[in-house]
Amino acid sequence: MPGDGGRRPLPGYGRTAARVTTASGRVVALCLLVAATKALQDQGLMGVTDRTLGGYDGMLFPFAEPTVTEFWMRDTPQPLSIAFFDAGGRYVSSTDMAPCGSGTDCPTYAARSAYRTAVEVPRGRLDALGLGAGSTLRRVPGACPARPSPDPGRDGRRSSAGRARRTGVRSWAGGAARRRSRCSRCGGPPVGRASAAR
Repeated sequence: MPGDGGRRPLPGYGRTAARVTTASGRVVALCLLVAATKALQDQGLMGVTDRTLGGYDGMLFPFAEPTVTEFWMRDTPQPLSIAFFDAGGRYVSSTDMAPCGSGTDCPTYAARSAYRTAVEVPRGRLDALGLGAGSTLRRVPGACPARPSPDPGRDGRRSSAGRARRTGVRSWAGGAARRRSRCSRCGGPPVGRASAAR
């Protein structure tokens, strides 16, 4: 993955090309990091401070079966938005998620109904990427689309990668949403980790 169109891979994570078709028919080509294993899904974007996500559009969380797993933002310093898609790639719902420290009292964020895929992006980027009501998301074979000309950061500032190396904060090595699930047998409050993937 090095040299992936100027993108900076996140160690251990895969990547995939994807295509979003909006309700109006607009097609948006994406390049997403993939948290394919339970361990990677547990890590997600925790600790990541680079709002450009290394040049990727977001992080995809695929699940083998429909799930109602909730996400949380423990140890995630930047605000994120998340969109959920069903087994057919159809939009289910989305929400914004606020950063949360290292405590265990972080709020959880759930889809309106069962989903098979979740996509996390820096807060406010869902609309620009076409990830909204009436949209569909499909993974597509082949390389990611070419990255637009580099910019100092989507928010107009330079990446924090240099600062993170100096301070020890992981700017590009994991860090955002973390999932908690509800006990399916007891209907109780969120409990640590889900038994399936993320």
